[in-house]
Amino acid sequence: KGQHPPAERFNAGQKVVFWIVIAGGAVMSVSGWFLLFPYTAPDGVAGLQLMTTVHAVLAVAFVAAMLAHAYIGSVGMEGAFDAMGTGEVDLNWAKEHHALWVEQEQAKARSVPRNSVPAE
Repeated sequence: KGQHPPAERFNAGQKVVFWIVIAGGAVMSVSGWFLLFPYTAPDGVAGLQLMTTVHAVLAVAFVAAMLAHAYIGSVGMEGAFDAMGTGEVDLNWAKEHHALWVEQEQAKARSVPRNSVPAE
C-alpha cells in the first residue's frame, strides 16, 4: 500500500536473503563435493545426475540473485548507492525503511547524558 512495514536494522527481505545464501551455500557445497569426487555420490550415476542438477539450478539462482542485488543496490532504490559509498543514510530514508531501528537508535541517544565522557 505504498508503505514499508516497520523494520529493525535489517528488514525481512534482507534476513530472508541471508538465510537463503547460508542454506543455499551449504547445499551448493555438498553438491559440489560430489561433483569433485563423483565416485562418492550416493546411488551411483543417478545420484551424480541429481547433484549436478541441484548444483546447476542453485548456480543459476545465485547469479539471478546477484544481478537483482546489484540492480536494487545501484538504481533500483533511491539512496542505496549513496549509502554504500558513505555508510550513512538520510534520516527520512531510515525512518521510511527501518523505522524500528531509528526509534532504537534515538532512544539510545536520549539515554546517554550529554556531559558524559566515553570510557577509555
